[in-house]
Amino acid sequence: MRRALLAAALLLAGCGLQAYDPRGLGAGPFEIDADSPALAADLRLRIARLEAAGGRPMRLRLDEGFSSGLASRVIKGHATKRELRYELSYVLYENGAELHRGDFSASQVLDNDETLHRANLLSDERFIEQARLRGIDYLLVDLRRRLGGL
Repeated sequence: MRRALLAAALLLAGCGLQAYDPRGLGAGPFEIDADSPALAADLRLRIARLEAAGGRPMRLRLDEGFSSGLASRVIKGHATKRELRYELSYVLYENGAELHRGDFSASQVLDNDETLHRANLLSDERFIEQARLRGIDYLLVDLRRRLGGL
């Protein structure tokens, strides 16, 4: 009960914490960084559009390794590859089977001027559409720190 009240309070405060588990996948809450209410709103809109178009609902999570300041810089399109130095790995689950990275090209993640696309994969209509067409029910974006000294 306390957890539900906290989640509701954070949502009302515009902090972007959202729980979304339409098919009972049970892998925890759908969390968006507290500094990213714009991203949370964008994802809510995408979920509504997918459902309205008859698409399968997906759940998406940003790993805690993705810092709050960096999340807001990504949304504004100001985060560079040098600044990020993260291994961006995404795992796509289709009926319990993993589809490894490489299924989607790196150009869908980073653009030519070394700036991360606004909200990277989350905002890429083609990526989401390709995932939906493949029947992927659960999309996990996992941002993990891989290099020492960061």
